[in-house]
Amino acid sequence: MPTTPLRTKVHLCAMMFLQFAINGVWSIPLATYLEELGYSGQQIGLAYTTFAWGALLSPVFVGMIADRFFASQKILAWLNLLGGPLLLLAALVLATPGGVPRPIRPVLFFWVLLPHCLCYLPTWSLINSIALAHVRDAGREFPLIRLMGTIGWIVVSVISLACSECKFNIEKTVWPLWIGAGLCVATGIYNFFLPHTPPQAAGKRVTVGEILGLPALRLLRDRNFAVLLLTSLLIMLPASFYWTFCNPFLNEIRMQAAQFKQCLGQMTEALFIFLLPIFFLRYLSVKSIFVLGLGAWALRYVLLASSTTEDAAIYLALLLHGICFAFIFVLGPMYTDRKAPKELQASAQGLLVLVTWGVGQLLGIYLSGWFFDYCELPKSPGGLTHDWRTYWFWAAGMSAAITGLFFVLFRDRIDMRPATQETPGQGV
Repeated sequence: MPTTPLRTKVHLCAMMFLQFAINGVWSIPLATYLEELGYSGQQIGLAYTTFAWGALLSPVFVGMIADRFFASQKILAWLNLLGGPLLLLAALVLATPGGVPRPIRPVLFFWVLLPHCLCYLPTWSLINSIALAHVRDAGREFPLIRLMGTIGWIVVSVISLACSECKFNIEKTVWPLWIGAGLCVATGIYNFFLPHTPPQAAGKRVTVGEILGLPALRLLRDRNFAVLLLTSLLIMLPASFYWTFCNPFLNEIRMQAAQFKQCLGQMTEALFIFLLPIFFLRYLSVKSIFVLGLGAWALRYVLLASSTTEDAAIYLALLLHGICFAFIFVLGPMYTDRKAPKELQASAQGLLVLVTWGVGQLLGIYLSGWFFDYCELPKSPGGLTHDWRTYWFWAAGMSAAITGLFFVLFRDRIDMRPATQETPGQGV
């Protein structure tokens, strides 16, 4: 099979790199900055729910509008060009152009940040569809192109390291939001130069129910798929403890360049995504891989609870991200694709996204924000402001319980080795 032209691959790699860099530069340190301004855990959680609402609503936008009426690269460009000023406006709710903090206004910040997320979240589907429309060998070329998104997330985290060398903790400032806004606009301009990608569903009649994956509900008759879907929702509850408040924890224990060191997890994520199809699926069952991924969440939280200083346990917890992410949130869509009949594959993927990154993430963010406030300690000069041991042990307990539930209920022996000749949808 001929390979994709080099020029096209460079464009697609740059697209992935920039699109994930936009979010990577500001979403991780946002909780730290909001805490610095005096926002409570539930108020910080309210801000982060904008991502979940974006995940809930973006499939409707992409499926009903972008896929039917406009070229994908132009939609991508305009979403970024609009998202940049909206992110800048959100930054101005928190601080003046000179960086002076403004009064705490969590509800206003939510309503200003929400439009940015409604613009940004659909871009994840759009960049995938653009890339897949132009690569000639998706199985071999797309994973490496997608990997550039993870690398983009890692590279922007170097900003934190560079600032720490200058004795400036950028994570406690509004600067990441400003940088993200600038990247968003620059990326939007670049998007106009991407390969032309006409609307994929032009002229087709598509219902909202189909976009949300509702036809795939009949797959719930398969016990194992239902268990997977329930597990994907439940694991987002403890997972949100990490994604929302790990950066404040690392800054509170005075880890230098915390955002950069957090991206060690993205490095292992890239490694395990690469190894998943060529090694783990060849030698381990699907159930074993899921259990390892779920158990890794519990182990990660035990490690985080075991120390309040920058030590080996903290670094190991960060490095476990690759297993936590790839073995659940990458394998899950792969399993769903294999279980669903061809005519239901798109609906099944939409249902998985809706349940996991929409409903599950929304509930998880609210829960983690409540626990963050519950674990708050009386402020003391130079001391910790939260009982992090309790916070992380609760997350560990939930993760362990979900691991046990999955181990008992999931019994599928499906063969997902790359060389398998099994027919998609078998057993449903």
